[in-house]
Amino acid sequence: MRREYIDTITDQIRMEDIFGKYGYKPNKAGFICCPLHGERTPSLKPYQDGKKWKCFGCGEGGSVIDFVIKLYNLGLQEAITKINYDFALGLPLGQRLSVRQQQKIRQKERERKKRQEAERMAAEEKERHYWKVWDEWIRLDQNRIKYAPKTEDEEWHPLYAEALMKLPYQNYLIDCLE
Repeated sequence: MRREYIDTITDQIRMEDIFGKYGYKPNKAGFICCPLHGERTPSLKPYQDGKKWKCFGCGEGGSVIDFVIKLYNLGLQEAITKINYDFALGLPLGQRLSVRQQQKIRQKERERKKRQEAERMAAEEKERHYWKVWDEWIRLDQNRIKYAPKTEDEEWHPLYAEALMKLPYQNYLIDCLE
């Protein structure tokens, strides 16, 4: 592999381009969940110049080419060929990927997208569950306040009794979710 191909790729392609092309959406701070190890909290971030990256979870890092190598488990030549093709750089590499290599890359891409979709759906389900628990806590707390007895002799309203019984468990669930 010629050094100028590597230089061309690292000069023209930024990590943000790689993230976008391969389906990773950075959060407001620019971090993504590292695809190289299972994590829920984003810990992979590009450097200021956009040419390198570092995962503070698993310690991996490198250039845009290194990211593609590690993401797809490719060799250097295969990664450069993939980037050249995916970003239509038009580098005259002089070699096309074999049908088997193309199939392998497509299969890995499908597996990665399937894994990302499963992670996205799990995160959405967790978010829905989180807000469902909070909504129930709010309902119970409002009933606790609204139906609290005004005097010691007053009979308890059923919604007040329910709130007193269920609020500790809702507090426990909220603590578990955070």
